[in-house]
Amino acid sequence: MSKSDSNIRRIESSDFKLLKKKKLVVVVENFGLNFSGGSRATAMFLYWFEMVFDEIIVFCSKLGRHNLKHPRIISYQNQTDLKNHLDALSKSGSDNYLGYGEFYIAKYFIPGSIPFFFSYHDNWPEQKRFNLDATEMADDRIKAYTDIFKHARCIFSVSQNKLPFIKQFSKKTALVRNGISQGLKKNEQRVHAKGTLKILMAGNIDQRKYSKAIEVFDQLERMEHIGIQVDVFGHTIDSVLANKLANYSFVDCKGFCEEITFSSYDVYLNTSLIENLSLSVVDALANFTPVVSFEVGGIAEVVNSSNGRLVDPFDVKQMANILVSLRNSMFKFSMPNLFEFNWERSAIKMLDIMEEGILNDMN
Repeated sequence: MSKSDSNIRRIESSDFKLLKKKKLVVVVENFGLNFSGGSRATAMFLYWFEMVFDEIIVFCSKLGRHNLKHPRIISYQNQTDLKNHLDALSKSGSDNYLGYGEFYIAKYFIPGSIPFFFSYHDNWPEQKRFNLDATEMADDRIKAYTDIFKHARCIFSVSQNKLPFIKQFSKKTALVRNGISQGLKKNEQRVHAKGTLKILMAGNIDQRKYSKAIEVFDQLERMEHIGIQVDVFGHTIDSVLANKLANYSFVDCKGFCEEITFSSYDVYLNTSLIENLSLSVVDALANFTPVVSFEVGGIAEVVNSSNGRLVDPFDVKQMANILVSLRNSMFKFSMPNLFEFNWERSAIKMLDIMEEGILNDMN
């Protein structure tokens, strides 16, 4: 346990007498640590939740690696199958269950009798603006989320940026940060001397995260990119885009890696069109790796001029110029205070709210 964690309240099942009697029903699409974003976060939180609840029941379409000891995993084939499972569970005695979700398919808790809580990791309504989904699908997705917000007992937002959107539909909100996967130290500085700039990018290779990377790399090629190396980690969603990235002589697409050594890189580069608050951005900062990112979503909540560079959306020339300037000169960054980004600390906050919700129902 690091010094930064020494004063954190630890999870004790005796603190949650009402939750101990409940079975937690978790509804997700992908479940496991070898997925990214909200899917990974849920697997991390459930590790701590398992210490409290009588049982963890996970409904998922795809199952990956996890560190739960005794979960009950139920696979569903499609959304109709999921709905039927949840309907049957509601009819079997909903007083024994509490629900939790982090993806739009949590809408199938509605109008069932299982009370549920929800963590919002997604990027709506901005995603519709960038035409990343068909209009009809986008409207359906936004409606699903707004219905979830209206019916959930509480919505946990991972960023301050998303709270105004959520609060249009519910007053029952709480800011609950994701944690850090590789530990956290305090008061350390990172210095990079002149020389080859090693750049890290992470996340599923899709249009949202990497379409602007192509434009940045085109700029770097015109600016004599020698001395820059970019390693890209992530599942390939868009194979055409992945092939374009791989065609740059200074880019190496390495595939998905569950444990990235952030500290071995000089810069973490984020070219996303939209973000909530990226797990990888916070992990990079926690490992003293400066972040260069477009100023989108909640990124500015953790990135500033002392630990990275925020770039005007979507000024690819400015971003390329910053990378070249970092390559050509010595720079020094001080890392931010990320004390609130702790899995157990956040899990306790969520459990406290759940326990209080049950107590209020009894009064």
